Amino acid sequence: MAISFRQEGETIPDHAQVRYYISSEILTAERFSQAVLQHWFIENKLH
Repeated sequence: MAISFRQEGETIPDHAQVRYYISSEILTAERFSQAVLQHWFIENKLH
């Protein structure tokens, strides 16, 4: 499982944008990052 905190720009946001990712596969941090990027690439391509 991984947790992602997102912040746009340099100002501190009023609320945190938190994303949770879970996988049944054992992945390195680098491979997990690639999988997340691929997910969002596909997700954004569909909209």
